[in-house]
Amino acid sequence: MAHPIHLQNSRAQVGVEFFLLMGFALTVVGVLIANSEYQLSRNDRLDAAILGFSAMSTVASSANSVYLEGNGSSRRFGVFVPKDSKCFVARQESSYYILACDVGDESGRMARSGPLYAAPAPEVQESCYSFAGWVDVVVNNSGSDPFVGIYCKRMA
Repeated sequence: MAHPIHLQNSRAQVGVEFFLLMGFALTVVGVLIANSEYQLSRNDRLDAAILGFSAMSTVASSANSVYLEGNGSSRRFGVFVPKDSKCFVARQESSYYILACDVGDESGRMARSGPLYAAPAPEVQESCYSFAGWVDVVVNNSGSDPFVGIYCKRMA
C-alpha cells in the first residue's frame, strides 16, 4: 500500500531539518574550540610574562641589596625562568637600569623588573640568557667596576 504524499514530504522535511541543525551545532562547536585555543595561548603568554617579571624582580632586588651591602657581599637563590624567553637582560632607561625578560609575545612587549636604582649596570654571565626552568642564581659584589655580578647555573 502506498503512503500518502503528505507523509513522504514530512519525512523529507525531518531529514533536511536534521542536517540543518547538525550543521549549525558543528559550526558553534568549531567556533568555541577555536576561541578556547586562542584564550589558552594568550594565558600561556601571560603566565610566562608574570613568571619572568617575578624572577627579574627577585634578581633586581638582590642586586640592589648586594650593591648597598658593599664589597664581598653575596646572595644565592633560585628563580623560575619561563621557557622560550630571554631573561637577565640589563637595559638602561633614563638614569637607571632595569632587568628585562623577553617572553616573546606578538606585541614585542617585555616583562620588566623594578629598576635597579642603587646598582650600576650589572655584569651578567653569558650563560644566564639561555637557561629556562629553575635556575640557581648568585649575585655578588666584587668591589670593583662592575660592582654587581650575576651568575647562573641550571638547578639539578
